[in-house]
Amino acid sequence: MRKIWSLAAIAAIVLPLAPAAAAPISGICDVLGNAPIGSDAVSSVATSNAESSEGNDNAGFTPEVQAKLNAIGSTLTASNLSGSQTVGGTTVEVDPGTAQAALDAIGSPVGADTPSVKVLATALGGSDAAQQLAKSMQGLRRSDGSIDPVVLTNAVDSYNNYVKYLIDSNQITQKPTSELSGFLQSLPVGQKVAQVVLGKLTEAARVN
Repeated sequence: MRKIWSLAAIAAIVLPLAPAAAAPISGICDVLGNAPIGSDAVSSVATSNAESSEGNDNAGFTPEVQAKLNAIGSTLTASNLSGSQTVGGTTVEVDPGTAQAALDAIGSPVGADTPSVKVLATALGGSDAAQQLAKSMQGLRRSDGSIDPVVLTNAVDSYNNYVKYLIDSNQITQKPTSELSGFLQSLPVGQKVAQVVLGKLTEAARVN
């Protein structure tokens, strides 16, 4: 009998606080699924006075974690993000043009109607979930180069929702595992750069 991926197993690994024992779909959400991003995890590393770039949210990270995030953020350049990238033990190939669009998007003001966000949304596939993810990454890197903890948390949630959309729209839960490799290879180029950008940051935010 062919093995079929269950919806429950897929759902567990795309959520920010997925159980560590959950078997990840390698190449999609192992990094983001197990990273300490989400209400409980943010609380465990949060300060009480950090604010987002919009100034309307108290969620934040401890100074130590914030410093790690800022250090990673400073290394996010088109050349450093392009080509073969390894995140969470998974290697993906990132298109240089898409990497630049992602960098322009994360450096743009929250809610701004910028061409880079539209380019990134198109690279993500153009769906509503893709557009939401692209918009959620705006303002991730503030004008001073620091990483906004609220934007990061929201972007990770949007990424996981986007992954669920890809899984559902491709009906991957109804297909044999033998078709999983082809599914992974066919993912939009924007998914790869989003995974790398958010994956590097969530790895830096892990509680050791």
